[in-house]
Amino acid sequence: MSRCFWQRLYVGQCPDKVVMQLANSTAHHNGMNKYFLILLFTLGTFMAQAQTGWTVSYQKKALLKNAAEDKTKNVVNIKTSTLKSTALLQLQPVDADTAYTITVEAEAVNEEFTGLKSWEYKGKAVSISGAELKTLFTGRKTLAFYYTAIPKDPNLAAVVRVRKVHICTVSLK
Repeated sequence: MSRCFWQRLYVGQCPDKVVMQLANSTAHHNGMNKYFLILLFTLGTFMAQAQTGWTVSYQKKALLKNAAEDKTKNVVNIKTSTLKSTALLQLQPVDADTAYTITVEAEAVNEEFTGLKSWEYKGKAVSISGAELKTLFTGRKTLAFYYTAIPKDPNLAAVVRVRKVHICTVSLK
């Protein structure tokens, strides 16, 4: 089509009513597409902020630093003889966002529906004593630790889909 036709269409001087209606409906859909893309970008930003790295330490020795979600790399081995009451497994998020409620959960590996225990992050590292680890390991050789981050704002929490993010897997040797 000619350049003159498109210029008239843009200004709204097109003599053909059908072409004008088509142009207007396309412009409306393009506006909706922009809003949809902005919404997707915003939700993606929220999800990216919710995912954070973690520092995992045992007996004051850092075993994993800034660990991102990776089930194959984030494996920590602990000797059974070191599970005493004074030992501490500490899970500390790196750059935790205060707008989220962060919950750490321990689950048994290769068992279904085994939320063994959960802890809420309150500004300090989540500390799990050796005695508590010993009871969690009863009859098991591996535990997986996950976290969930839920916005504290109830309106945002109702919209966000929550998923468990793997922190680390702890194995007894």
